[in-house]
Amino acid sequence: MQATTNGEHKDAAEAVRQAEQRIASAAAGDSVEVLEEQLAAARTRLHERMSTEVESQRQELARLQQESDRMRADAEATVAQATETAQRLLREANEAADKTRHEAKEAAERMRQGASESAEQMMREAKDAASRRLSQAEELATTMLTHLSEHADTFMKSATADVEVFKSGTKAKASAVEDATVAADSSTKGDDKDGPSKWIRSALKGRGAAGSGDEQPSDQTASKERASEAKPQPVDKTPDKPSEAMVTRMVVRPLVGANTRARIKDLLEELPGVQAVKLGPIGDESFEVLVIHPREAKVKDNMLALAPDEIVLKDQKVGYLEIELKDLSWVESGAPV
Repeated sequence: MQATTNGEHKDAAEAVRQAEQRIASAAAGDSVEVLEEQLAAARTRLHERMSTEVESQRQELARLQQESDRMRADAEATVAQATETAQRLLREANEAADKTRHEAKEAAERMRQGASESAEQMMREAKDAASRRLSQAEELATTMLTHLSEHADTFMKSATADVEVFKSGTKAKASAVEDATVAADSSTKGDDKDGPSKWIRSALKGRGAAGSGDEQPSDQTASKERASEAKPQPVDKTPDKPSEAMVTRMVVRPLVGANTRARIKDLLEELPGVQAVKLGPIGDESFEVLVIHPREAKVKDNMLALAPDEIVLKDQKVGYLEIELKDLSWVESGAPV
């Protein structure tokens, strides 16, 4: 439209210029009035065209202004919509973040509660298992202690019986010695009254007379006279009373074979003062030995003297010894007693 308007404007300007040229040219042949009328008409057309063009441009400017206002309004609406959209998105993002954080917190709380319940259940199961194992261990220990107690009681009764048998044997031996002495005195009755056995016969007869009262007075008088003549030192034919016996329980580590234990038993029986030795119960890493001996016997010292470098004393109590064998060469070769 602007190009067309400019063309019309050029045409009007060209007509005005041509009219002016005709007026100025003397060879035109038209009258001045006609030319002036043509010039006025051309100017009127030019003015009209210029007015039309100005109005058209004003309308175009108004249209452009309206278009600009519309575009500004559209831009403002777009900006407002974008701002609203951004705020809505930000709000939704915050809400989603809060929701996610809340869900994560709830999930963490559920997991913590689940873990706590699982841990409590595991602790309860562990406590129950530990209680069951403890009960089983206590039952097993009680059973083992009962068996060991029964075995130890049986063993101690056997050892006590052996001690009593030993004491009875000792008393029987003493009685046999006394009977043999009396028999020997009786067999030598007819020998020389002034011989070495004179004071023995006298002492035995005097003791027999005091005990039985069956001897004749003449025999008693003769015995007293012979005793006063010889005046020997009296000799007590009664055997010494056996000392009180006791049992020492020895725990020996480590556990060795049956043959080695038997050899150790033989070596202990050869110790001074030892009356009897019995092998006791066998453990996982040790075995026991019961030694019967007089109370005054030095069993510990005599045992350590067998092999001072190989036998180590670990613990000592009344009637109890715990030893460790570092080497068994002394057992195989036989230690000197």
